[in-house]
Amino acid sequence: MAEVLEPVTFSREIEGSMKDLIVPEEFVKDFRFISDTELIVVIRVRGPDIEKPLNFFEDSEGDKFTIKTIENNGNLLSSEFTLIDMESNEGPYLGVDIDIEPPDVKIVLEFEKK
Repeated sequence: MAEVLEPVTFSREIEGSMKDLIVPEEFVKDFRFISDTELIVVIRVRGPDIEKPLNFFEDSEGDKFTIKTIENNGNLLSSEFTLIDMESNEGPYLGVDIDIEPPDVKIVLEFEKK
């Protein structure tokens, strides 16, 4: 269960302008601080929209992000972070199976608070 009550908005500068990615809370599988300055966010998206988060976070390690949401404890989070690591797992892979599952992606993001 996600530790957010509302969608998570990630904002970053891309090609000179600010871009947002809004991730509905049901796609946020984990959202927690592992220390005072490190935040782990796990996103899982199924279906045709898997490219949106992949493209948004691709090659963005070291970039600054503003993250906004409301945590389960009711606190508003609106802070700047630097992405320090990103891992993604895509699946299922195409096969000859009749019951093909829709594509999905799991993205694990590690941020450091500014």
